[in-house]
Amino acid sequence: MFLHIMSDLTAITSPFHSQISKSAECFTAHCSQWLEFDAFLGGGLPESCPNPWATDSLEFWESERRTHDIPARRVKRWAFDMQELLRDPAGRIEFERWLEKEFSRENLSFWEACQELRRIPLSQVGAELQRIYSNFLGPDAQEPVNLAGHVAERVRRRMEGRLSDRFAFEEAEENIYQLMRTDSYSRFVHSDYYRDLLAGCKKKSKKRFPSDVRKNLAATASSGGAGPSSDPNSGGCPGDSDIAAAATGAVATTSSSGGSCGGGGGGGGGSTN
Repeated sequence: MFLHIMSDLTAITSPFHSQISKSAECFTAHCSQWLEFDAFLGGGLPESCPNPWATDSLEFWESERRTHDIPARRVKRWAFDMQELLRDPAGRIEFERWLEKEFSRENLSFWEACQELRRIPLSQVGAELQRIYSNFLGPDAQEPVNLAGHVAERVRRRMEGRLSDRFAFEEAEENIYQLMRTDSYSRFVHSDYYRDLLAGCKKKSKKRFPSDVRKNLAATASSGGAGPSSDPNSGGCPGDSDIAAAATGAVATTSSSGGSCGGGGGGGGGSTN
């Protein structure tokens, strides 16, 4: 619906409103890219998981934060841009591991230190500035970053002139960020490491939520059987015990023509990881 509206808007916009037209095109492109992943647009939801924008379920948001059993939809989003990768806790961890193999972990460490510098209390800024400079930028740095020469010189003069504040390394931070974006990040999303991560997540998703178990859960719920877990925190998504019970019911149905599809369902014992 969004895409149709924005396409019509782009078509009828006059040449005198080029800025509006460009904004409409950007918005359309954004919606097209995120349609598969954004719950607000109707995509990105695990099967049988309620939409968090239409219910009080926290299941979707919890799955977006965890750093284990990562859904494939999150790993796919890492290829959008580096900002999306670093925003995801699991994405940052995997990117850090890959940088260690590439012997460029110090770039991410420096960028993270500069980000943290903006949030710490003012009383701690001076000491943290010296720590960052000594560790990453100074002549005897333990983890020297590869700054452009003119940027490194300006940072050195600023530190020597005591003109430092929590934004003293802003130019250096941007320089390192762009270096990671154009070099390290580009190689990461085209690497076998990233492809293996994506393939592994897809296999885990299929193994954890096979289609026959999903169908059996739906049949159980519609027949008034035990159905998904009654845990109020589960948000209606099946837990491990629910899936096991549904699978047991599926086997019973296959082995006995008179068997019931509930198989003594999971009741309230199921929980969602």
